[in-house]
Amino acid sequence: MFRHRYHILVMSKDNGRPFGLVRVRKGQPPTAGMDYYTPDKGWQHLKWPSAIKLTGPRRSTQPISVWRVRGAKRSVARREKNFEYHYYVVVTDRRPKDDPYALIRRWVPETGPGRDQEFTPKLDWEHTLILDDIGRDKLDGESERITEEEAQRYVELFTRRYQERGAQ
Repeated sequence: MFRHRYHILVMSKDNGRPFGLVRVRKGQPPTAGMDYYTPDKGWQHLKWPSAIKLTGPRRSTQPISVWRVRGAKRSVARREKNFEYHYYVVVTDRRPKDDPYALIRRWVPETGPGRDQEFTPKLDWEHTLILDDIGRDKLDGESERITEEEAQRYVELFTRRYQERGAQ
């Protein structure tokens, strides 16, 4: 079993309240084994560890002991109770709105930064950088915000698409 180092993520504008909790495997660089905590799914391994920038202009990390992890989890859970989702479809020249490239939901909390998730062939929502990549011109396409009702129709469309391809 791995031993971990734990860090809370804080924003200066939030008076130092934690907005996230990460753990890094000891003896390895953060890019090799970083996990991010969410109350609904527990510890999730980051496929793209650089997606969570541990430091930034108004962001920092504070190492915490194993004994403080439970309290940090409660604090993150309280923060995550007040949120909403914004939904987007990603369209390209080859993938118009009626058959989009991707379906993204952006988790927008009351305080602190949000995160983006893509509806995947596993028929689940997983962390993604697609909207960031479009914003940085690393990916061709445009994102278009849609309503929650439209998002449900796209979930059904993507579910059929993935099942037809045998991706389940």
